[in-house]
Amino acid sequence: MSGIRTVAVLGLLFLGGCGDQNLHLKVHYRDAAGLVPGSPVIKTAAVIGTVESIEADPRGGDLVGIEIKRSFAPAATAASRFYLVEQPGNPGKKQIEVEQGEPGGPVLAEGSTVEGSERFSGLPPFGELFRRFGDGLKGLRGQLEQFQDELRKAPDSEEAKRLQEEWRRLTDELQKAQSQAEESFKKDLLPKLEQEMNRLRERLKEYEKNPAPEKKEPRTI
Repeated sequence: MSGIRTVAVLGLLFLGGCGDQNLHLKVHYRDAAGLVPGSPVIKTAAVIGTVESIEADPRGGDLVGIEIKRSFAPAATAASRFYLVEQPGNPGKKQIEVEQGEPGGPVLAEGSTVEGSERFSGLPPFGELFRRFGDGLKGLRGQLEQFQDELRKAPDSEEAKRLQEEWRRLTDELQKAQSQAEESFKKDLLPKLEQEMNRLRERLKEYEKNPAPEKKEPRTI
């Protein structure tokens, strides 16, 4: 019996030493509001781990401890991004989405601390903006065409002639304004837009190289 007991104890010790081979990391965020212990860590809609802990970072922001299942550990490399995103259908609650950079890179070491990322919301909806702009011009064009049609049908009179003359001046001004606007857009506005885009792009690159955490008062979770 003593031999059996010894084998059982050794087996339990072996299993205990090999029981947790998952990957444990710390992810720094400027603000981890919306995350709680147990929040999912996902990759392409698959749950690959969970949030274990959240604590204030003395340097500013929050440190989030996560555990990634052993089979998904290759997704966590130096090129991976750890995005803080909204949970679908769960307003106010967030989760971490791992986006792998280049597959096959070295896996992060156990206990590593990485800088988290955020997918920004509220960015300018350019497509919708220009669609509405175009709709507005269509509406104005419709009004102009309707007025011109009504003017053609007006009885021949001195007042109608004066209206027609004013209408010609108005359309001439509109054509001139359109031409000037196109020229001004090409010469003035477009270069400024390109300059500002380049400036913002450089700032974004600099931020990605040196993502300094935003300082704020530590908060207790």
